Amino acid sequence: MGAVREVVLDESVIFDEDAGGNTCLRPASATLLRRLRFSNLRVGICYQDYDKPQKATFVKEIASTHSLDCISLSGTYEESFNEFLQAWSGTASISLFITSKKHELFFSKLKKMGWRIVYVGVDHNDASDGAFNINKLDSVPITICSLNRMQAMKDRSVLTIGYVMKQSREEDFSKAERRITNVSNSWRSSVCSSVI
Repeated sequence: MGAVREVVLDESVIFDEDAGGNTCLRPASATLLRRLRFSNLRVGICYQDYDKPQKATFVKEIASTHSLDCISLSGTYEESFNEFLQAWSGTASISLFITSKKHELFFSKLKKMGWRIVYVGVDHNDASDGAFNINKLDSVPITICSLNRMQAMKDRSVLTIGYVMKQSREEDFSKAERRITNVSNSWRSSVCSSVI
């Protein structure tokens, strides 16, 4: 069964600039990044690398904090597309590129490779070409679930059950998962050291 396994977030949907011109996270971005971190999806951040060392440092820090891949692009659309392909060789049946920009040349090439484009807060009229429109960033998890459900309905072999948690409960689960991961890592290292 084909399902969404890879998500690339364009900088336009998760970053903004503060009054001083420094790059910062948009308000809804932290929640989305936390949810995607524990989703078992391959997730990356794609950003334009210009002459702002603060921006590159901030993006890399956010990527490492949330266990994301970081894709730096520069130059023309053609050069950016080639850099993107080198950094991200997607093999999933469904890969999403989430953006709030319209770069038709770049996206038309991605679409030819089977990527689906999700526009956040942008009117894009042609939904038949594998593009989707959503109003806000909070709708990304629901969009992923809907795409997975549509694929499952094609296969007719999966029962979908949904549950939406309160944010505090979601944070409890992510803390518990981190504790379990830490315990299992310490157990592995103690077993390895005792074997040696």
